Amino acid sequence: MREGRWTTVTESEYEHEHRGLESIREKLPDADPWRAWSNFTFTANTGHVREIDLLVVAPGGVCMIELKNWHGSLTSENGTWVQTTPNGRRVTHGNPLHLVNKKAKELAGLLGQDGKRVWVAEAVCFTADDLRVRLPAHDENGVYTITELVAMLNQPPRDERRRITAIDSREIKTALERVGVRPSDARYKVGPYELKRKAFDSGETWADYLAEHTELPEVARVRIYLRERDSDASIRQSVESAARREAAVLRRFRHPGSRAWEAESEDTEPSTTGSRGFSGSLLSPSASPPISPPTRASTTLVRSKCGCQASHRSRWSASE
Repeated sequence: MREGRWTTVTESEYEHEHRGLESIREKLPDADPWRAWSNFTFTANTGHVREIDLLVVAPGGVCMIELKNWHGSLTSENGTWVQTTPNGRRVTHGNPLHLVNKKAKELAGLLGQDGKRVWVAEAVCFTADDLRVRLPAHDENGVYTITELVAMLNQPPRDERRRITAIDSREIKTALERVGVRPSDARYKVGPYELKRKAFDSGETWADYLAEHTELPEVARVRIYLRERDSDASIRQSVESAARREAAVLRRFRHPGSRAWEAESEDTEPSTTGSRGFSGSLLSPSASPPISPPTRASTTLVRSKCGCQASHRSRWSASE
């Protein structure tokens, strides 16, 4: 599939991901109704920013695909996926298909709101040839190698009434453009801090990110408060109040290993994301970043290098 029909929304930062996407692209037909978009984000109705590896429009339907470049072997223990890397290290994973399913439903809902009702299926694709998959049969549903994925995408629809035509494909493309499928670097910046692209924890109205100062060796934890698209005034006020309460609590704390910081929100697309509030915990330049994200039970706490827990001053702000 050539560029134009295949849209690279954002160039991959990782060589292994680039190789996986190229391997898939080379095997897909370059003809209607086929289309594909790689490495993009969209904002769900809840306000959560969703990152997508690949979306493919094929004659049999639309499919959202999560790429995994895992090596070694993969088994399942009591519903938890366990990867044993080539050097013998065990790494546990939740079934990634569950999150892809959630994102697929969210995107289908947005397309439907824009007038194009379409079913979005989900799939996980392992791009490394040396991964030995030993999952039980029920866990292998929706899980493919690159060759298996391409074969699945080439299958005709089970119901001809759901076949994607060239006209459908163009309408899906238009709907995606209206939904806002594009790079969103601006959403990952809070003042002088650049957020990691993926939130490490989230709730119904918030998402937590690790962030790095763009000029100084500082690491921060930033909470983004979210409001659902077209929500009523009482829900919007509830989210804003929660953000203000947390910021007020953070202002009361002082710690020698920290300094205060402020973040201003400049929301240029209120119809898409609504207003957003920020509350953060800043690690001093001498402090080490958290080895793993703090637990949800201590969402406003970070652990400094000295081993003391500390909440750090922050100011919440929002713009309509």
